[in-house]
Amino acid sequence: MRYGTPQEGYGKETIDPLDLYGIDDDPPRLNESKETLNRQEIVDVLSPSPFDEQGQRHLRLAGIHEYEATRLPPRLFYICRWFGRIIDQPASIWWAGGYVSLHSALLNQIEWYLDQSDKNISSEAKHLWTLLIHKFGNSPKSDHSQYHSIAKIKTRGWSALLRYEFEESIRPFIVSKRPFKANSAPPEGSWNELGSGAVVALEVKFPAQGIDELDVAPEQLYQHFRAVRDGLERGAALLKALEVRYWRTASFETDSRPGERYLSGSDRYLHWIRRLFDQLSIADPSRVRADFLLWPQDEEYFFDKLKLHAWAKSFFSGKEVGEGLLRLDEQSFWNGYNRRELLHLLRIRWNDLPRSPRKKIENRIVAGTTVRPEEAPLDARKRRASTAASMLGWLSRNECELSRTTSKRLPNLRAQVQDWNDAWELTADHSMDGRTGWVSIKDDPGNIIDLPISETIAAAEQNSTRPFMEFTEYRPFNGLVKQRPQRALAALAFQARRNNFPLRA
Repeated sequence: MRYGTPQEGYGKETIDPLDLYGIDDDPPRLNESKETLNRQEIVDVLSPSPFDEQGQRHLRLAGIHEYEATRLPPRLFYICRWFGRIIDQPASIWWAGGYVSLHSALLNQIEWYLDQSDKNISSEAKHLWTLLIHKFGNSPKSDHSQYHSIAKIKTRGWSALLRYEFEESIRPFIVSKRPFKANSAPPEGSWNELGSGAVVALEVKFPAQGIDELDVAPEQLYQHFRAVRDGLERGAALLKALEVRYWRTASFETDSRPGERYLSGSDRYLHWIRRLFDQLSIADPSRVRADFLLWPQDEEYFFDKLKLHAWAKSFFSGKEVGEGLLRLDEQSFWNGYNRRELLHLLRIRWNDLPRSPRKKIENRIVAGTTVRPEEAPLDARKRRASTAASMLGWLSRNECELSRTTSKRLPNLRAQVQDWNDAWELTADHSMDGRTGWVSIKDDPGNIIDLPISETIAAAEQNSTRPFMEFTEYRPFNGLVKQRPQRALAALAFQARRNNFPLRA
């Protein structure tokens, strides 16, 4: 830690851990051009010292409890005792959060002071220590343990023991690190002045890499699905414990727009269980339908999106689909990252829905979301009208016959949006997934090549755009230069005589 990388202080002086925490015998920090500092020259006070009592009587290859085999010398044990007494300080959590593991003796002291001492510990510290202790006690030995399990299954075949090992390897887990803005030194201030994000950065990892390499036999399919479903429930519980908000999930089916989308670990995990659900729906529909009843009812991260996908299956009646949609809470129903699944479900099952729930769904869309606390009434009205009009218009365009009342209200909803564009109805089901890709240049001058010289530059500037979420940049003036350079030069000269020098046309 003392030789950690110096960090710029965001408007303050550069923070050098060696200046803050260095001890008298520390050698100076070397320049990058010099050889790497010999770590034997650095005194690590958290490791055994040559002056410590070297008790090796419990060192043995077998028959010894792990705690006895890793017993600390007295000096380090007293540091553990001291650390237990200061666990209410934000710096203690910041320090621990930067490590993948803590010695069992130190963890025992932390837990003892949390659970059994009469020390008054703040609720913020208790909460973060609870999460860190869970992390230290439940993290896998490797971030990619599933690869080892998959390799064993490939060579040895499925067995009960390997199935349990695989289930353990795909369980989501918590990881921690020090905050980016406080990587080199702990944050200053009390719990009243600091948020948890300023002390430690916590996130949930979903081990989904390598899953495409695994072939699952039909007789193993349900057990495999159940293991992944249990993992998804565990991941959701961990996210809730971390108090994660504004969670995003990638659409199950991407739209036709160009570019490659990025799938996070949690997205790959969710898409994994969706593929297994589809396979099981064909192989054993009655079983997957029964499993559906076991899914969490009030989970806000994954399962409502998965339900929107599941209800499209024919083994759910229209009545069940309608009742399920009306039971969705406000956040799930209006979540933009669920919009594509919601609209596609309605398109597939619209004619199967009984008249009453279908009318209630229309009314729910027309009524819109609740007004946000910071939102002006006029802005809220416009937003709700725009969302309702685009969704209902999309349904109408996709052969979903709306009720007579809703059909009459649709033009009024469009009229409430001053800059309404009918194209919004066509794109209402577009996913909100991020995309990456190469931007191409299109320099077709067709829109400007025959215009009068006096109008060429203004038209070129107007048509030189890169539309939002597209991977094409339009530069018609470049094409004019290539095809009719004299005309392009004349247009620039015309603007220059009027002291107008466009930076980009």
